[in-house]
Amino acid sequence: MATGFTDFSGYTADALPSDWTIRFNTSSGDVLTKADAGATGGKVLRILTSGGTTGYFGASWDAIDAHSDRDDIEVYCKYRFNQTGRNQECLVFGRGSGTALANSNLYAAGQARSGGGSRAITERDSGSRSTKTSSSYLPDDNVWQHVVIRINATSISAKFWAGVETEPETWTLTATDSSTSAAGFAGIVSGAYVSGQIDNVDVDVIGYGTGGDSAPRTAASSTPVSFSGTVPTQNLTEDSAMSALDLSSYFSGTETPFSYAVQTGTLPAGLSLNSSTGVISGTPTAAGTAAIVVRATDDGSDTADTNSFDIVVAAADVTAPTLSSPSGTQTGSTTADLSVSTNEGNGTLYWVVTTSATSPSVAQVQAGQDHTGAAAADDGSQAVSGTGAQSANATGLTADTAYYVHFQQEDAATNDSTVSTSSSFTTAAVAVKGIQLSLKQADGNTAAASLTGLYYHAWDALNPGGASDANGSTETTDGSGVLEININSFSAAIDGEVFLFVYDLDGTEDKDSVCFAGRVPVVDIS
Repeated sequence: MATGFTDFSGYTADALPSDWTIRFNTSSGDVLTKADAGATGGKVLRILTSGGTTGYFGASWDAIDAHSDRDDIEVYCKYRFNQTGRNQECLVFGRGSGTALANSNLYAAGQARSGGGSRAITERDSGSRSTKTSSSYLPDDNVWQHVVIRINATSISAKFWAGVETEPETWTLTATDSSTSAAGFAGIVSGAYVSGQIDNVDVDVIGYGTGGDSAPRTAASSTPVSFSGTVPTQNLTEDSAMSALDLSSYFSGTETPFSYAVQTGTLPAGLSLNSSTGVISGTPTAAGTAAIVVRATDDGSDTADTNSFDIVVAAADVTAPTLSSPSGTQTGSTTADLSVSTNEGNGTLYWVVTTSATSPSVAQVQAGQDHTGAAAADDGSQAVSGTGAQSANATGLTADTAYYVHFQQEDAATNDSTVSTSSSFTTAAVAVKGIQLSLKQADGNTAAASLTGLYYHAWDALNPGGASDANGSTETTDGSGVLEININSFSAAIDGEVFLFVYDLDGTEDKDSVCFAGRVPVVDIS
């Protein structure tokens, strides 16, 4: 879908327009742009037919050829017969092919002054003329005539009106032709009916629409380029690519395309302005500040400037961060709090927790490895947003184990700190759950000290039925008669009370030496 319009004001007078092509030159003639103060653009396209024989002469507008969807085309033309009493014809055509009428093909809507005058939709096929439909009408001399032809698939439609008349709402003539070609050139052609007679047709304006668009009847309103908004200061870093600055978004106007140039100042070394897109991009190579004004120029030579804006290039950061006060503090048997301080509030902090005091390399810390290249006990990373103490956490450690934490920071300029290693810290031991019971001899007062080979069965006091949750046959009492049993290995987790049955086998009867039967609380015995 595309549209185009011209009033010929942009073409050189007394010459064939630069983007038009002569067509159907079966008579002597010419196609020239001529000055005309009464024309819309101050110029007309004049088609002259003359010579010893009757014939046709015309031209097509090359701009239409660029559109692949011109098989659906509408062409509007405003023209006049500028001589009095001549037998002339003027045709507005589309889907043209060939050069001279002898080998041409086209569909046209036109008006003729011969034979009493007519309006018609016609086909030209290899020199033969076929009228698809027509009506009687005698166009006046030196009065602007308006013609629109629309060709879409097999449908051909035309409108006609004269002078200051209003454009009809419906088509004046319609026809169909199953042999219409898929696409072709479009333009205007004039015919001379009297041998040796000079006949002129002046074209004031012509417009086209393709792919379903209507042909414009007038030139689109024009708005010169203008600037709005404020281009902010651009803060860059030496040797770091800048984010592209698109200045085209600050300009508007209908006279496109725009071109762009630096009007004031000089871009920092390494940066450039694309004159077609208005984008400043690149990598600055030196520190400094430049005050810049960029000018946009539209297709009509109007200009607009940006505000003056600074491009500030800071010196590249080549200093690595410094880490200090690394530490690890156990917060349980498998966790720890980690801490380190930095003098740079940017970049990324990495750490690994290992069982060795030997510091891994920078690359190993960033990869989550210990100094041997094996996976660390724990590792992590986080963004750094401020200087001073940085906190992190370690998980998944082993109880009652000595560890070291190794920190490393890479700043935003990719400078790497050295590895900073903490003193050792040891995770907490796992608490041992168990039961403690003081056994007495038969008198009920004397401690049953140093008993050996004691048997026991234990159940969860909340669920004492069935097989015991734990049993043993080698328990002993200490010198004070205290029996201590570790229940961490019980088949069921018990946290509260157990029902305990303790006895001592004397080798003759299993149950005549029961030492204890009852409920006993679970306690920490480590």
